[in-house]
Amino acid sequence: MSVGLFFVFALGCDVNPLGGNKSKLDPLFEPGKHTPSAPPVIGAIADFIIDENDVQTIPFTINDPDTFMVCSLVFVKATSSNNTIIDSSGLIVGGTYPNCTLTLMPKTLRWGVVNITVDLYDFWSHAKANFQLTVIHILTPGTFLITDAEGENGKVLVTWQNAAYMLGTGAYTSPYYVLYYREHNGGAYTALPRVTSPYMVTGLTNGTEYDFYVRAHNSVGDRNSQVVIASPTKYKFRGNEFVPASSQYQDTPGVITPVKTVNGALLAMTDTADANYPTLNYDPPENPINGPHIPGTPPPSALLTPSGKYRVYMNSQGNILSGVGP
Repeated sequence: MSVGLFFVFALGCDVNPLGGNKSKLDPLFEPGKHTPSAPPVIGAIADFIIDENDVQTIPFTINDPDTFMVCSLVFVKATSSNNTIIDSSGLIVGGTYPNCTLTLMPKTLRWGVVNITVDLYDFWSHAKANFQLTVIHILTPGTFLITDAEGENGKVLVTWQNAAYMLGTGAYTSPYYVLYYREHNGGAYTALPRVTSPYMVTGLTNGTEYDFYVRAHNSVGDRNSQVVIASPTKYKFRGNEFVPASSQYQDTPGVITPVKTVNGALLAMTDTADANYPTLNYDPPENPINGPHIPGTPPPSALLTPSGKYRVYMNSQGNILSGVGP
């Protein structure tokens, strides 16, 4: 005699072997299942942003003591309101109870807003959660520029524009920036991955020129900024270095004019971190010897401090170099 027939014979037809005597059933499920010991719950899932080329995994939690211990069994599933953007093959549930995951894989060259429903079934009841998925159409990062490279004592603060197709906020995690630097014309660059603007590059040598550029990366491709030259210095600038008379000023975006005149007005915007280097007043004889020079070459401009003991030299970008002799 089978086990089922034994239960029917011994206990009567109104007994559900899974759920006790005279079970009350959810209308969504077949007769013969027992009543739930506790209703299942899915934790709230926040709205999510992803790009059309990206694959992201988001966490969510479930609470149902009557379920199995693996989230990816048939009792947890996700469905889309628009299968042309993402369908069941692009919605994969994983994880281990109670911590589940949902991997999102939009279709190629499809974007828009869809509603995602996550359903939790046990043997007798049902729970669901909904969230909005925004799939964004993106291209290679747009053109962008480094707008400032501010020399400080042993470090340089680099500031750059935000490139198009680089959201970088919320749940959208694929785009990022990499900052590269090296001694001027000094060979291989050092990479500082996943940085944000402005970023302070430390561990540099005062008075040494460095090359800097930034790379924007997203799931489509990369875009580099222009290369700028800056030097760490114990003198701190308060003004914008990228002014029309600076050697790094760009008359056309992305195109550096190779020869420029040193801008003496920059020197009026300094203060001193060392009592041995008097404050510069931008009064004679502190005016620099203005003249054209090629970026990367020793500049002809220098100015004498009020004490007459020190000459302050400028690099090819117009930054003041520290630590130089009288």
